[in-house]
Formats: sequence, structure tokens, C-alpha cells
Amino acid sequence: MGAVVCWPDTVVGADDHRFRDSGAPVHGRTDGGNQVTRRSTRAITFDLDDTLIRNAFGSWVIPEIAEHITNGDPEADVARSLQQRHRKALERGDALAAYDWQAHTDALAEEAGLGAGAVDVAAVVRRHAVPSKVRLVHEKTIPVLRSLRDDGWRVVILTNGFRVYQEPVLRSTGLWDEVDQVLTTDDLGWAKPDPRAFAAAFGGATTTVHVGDRIDHDIRGARGAAVTSVLMRQDAPFVGRMAELDPDQLAEMRGYLLEAAAAQRAAIPAATEPADLMPDAVVADIVELPPVLDELGKEATTARQP
Repeated sequence: MGAVVCWPDTVVGADDHRFRDSGAPVHGRTDGGNQVTRRSTRAITFDLDDTLIRNAFGSWVIPEIAEHITNGDPEADVARSLQQRHRKALERGDALAAYDWQAHTDALAEEAGLGAGAVDVAAVVRRHAVPSKVRLVHEKTIPVLRSLRDDGWRVVILTNGFRVYQEPVLRSTGLWDEVDQVLTTDDLGWAKPDPRAFAAAFGGATTTVHVGDRIDHDIRGARGAAVTSVLMRQDAPFVGRMAELDPDQLAEMRGYLLEAAAAQRAAIPAATEPADLMPDAVVADIVELPPVLDELGKEATTARQP
């Protein structure tokens, strides 16, 4: 781990619009279970897409958008153009622009002579945010999130997606009521890997962990913000604490991380040290997370004492 950081309480204040009031979480279970407040000293953030859920964007949303704005071009070409705009923004490190699907759609609609606003992307997302098209990556996600909250963790979803696209899928999968807070790029004005996005999510917590699948946004981002990082990917060659790997295993893990980053078209500066891409721990399934957190123990980022 690098230097640890103490997140200021003022980053997310009592008057923040994302809290119902000064003590209650934005989204909380209503089944009588533990309600962890925003002042919990332990906070864990989760990426959403491909970490907790498989969404309908690639299979359903983008094809429908393409169907609406095609102007003689094959729908597949329009869909490809949407994906290319998204990927190019990611590659240049502009995550805010990458996830603005309405802007991408408007640009292509104008090229087709339809004008901006011809397609309401949020409405398309809502139509496809149904259980048959959106699903949890891990079967035991909800029981694990409940156990973390019952154990005193404040559970936050920190996603680079926009709220208008993420809320419908959170509701469809049942996650909306199982977390204390949801923070999106358009809420914050920052996107992972910007350290300010992590700072806003953790508030006054002194023990901080981030879980995600992307090497650039989640792992490099967490490490850059001095937050304990957990990579959650089903194809990872090793699981557990990376400090326990021998040199040969570490070399294999570094190779895997580079390959995964390339497959994700990750925006990683050339000067990045290999250590900046190495998570503190890896899990293949969310059920492995609670024991890994126990193993990390005090290695989990703890704020400096004044």
C-alpha cells in the first residue's frame, strides 16, 4: 500500500442532496436490518457494471438506439460507432465523456439529420432494465451485501455510469435497497480513477476498501487514492491476498493484469509502475469477499491519526 489518507468529513456533508437527512443512508433496507449511517468508520465501495451486474447496454440498449438513428447505414455500423465513441473517450482518459450515452447518441443523430434529442437514451434503458435482460454477476450478491452491512460496513456503489442509466438496473436487480449510498459520475462531476471520486464516496470513514473489475478505474484508481483495492473477476488466476503470492505467481499475475487492461482498452499512462496495477487482494466470487476482508484486517486502508 502507498501512503494512507484521512478523508475529510466535509467532502459529503449533512446537507448533501444524496442523503435523505443527516443520519440516514440514501438507499436502505426496509426489512428491519442494520442501517449503517454515513458516519460508519468502515466503508466499502463497489463498481457496478461487470462487478455486480451484467447490464443490457451492449445486447439491447445500443441496438435499439442504432435502429432509431440509422439513415441508410446498417444498424450494426451505427452501433459500432456508438461503441467507438465510448472507447475513444476511455482511451483518452475522459471517463466523464465516455459514459455520456445521450451525448454520443445526439452526435450520431445529428450526423443522420435527425437532430439532438431524437432518441431518449434513458427511456431506452428503462425499457430494457428487466430481470430477463439485466442480472447479477454473482448469485449470492444480496446476502453478502447484507452481511457486510450487518457487520458495520457502509456499503456504497461508486459507478462511472450516469444515475439516469444506473438507477433502473439497480432497481431491477434488487440492489437499490441493499446499499447505503449510490454515487454516479454526474452526481460528483468526477469519475474513477480521479481520487476525488473516491474521497466523496468515503467521506469520514477511516477504513476504506474498493471492489471492482477494471484495472484502470478500479485498481489503479483506488491505489492512487490510497484505498485498499480488491479485484473481483471470475477469470483471475489467483485469489486471496496478493502479498501471499510467490515471485513466479506475482509475475503471472502481472501478466494477467496487463492482458486484462488491454482487453478493457484501459487508459493507463506509459509511466505507470506495475505495482500501481496490483490489487491488494483478488476474489473470483463475491462470497469470497468477507473472509478476504478479514484476512486484510488492519492492512485495509486506515486514516492517519492526528
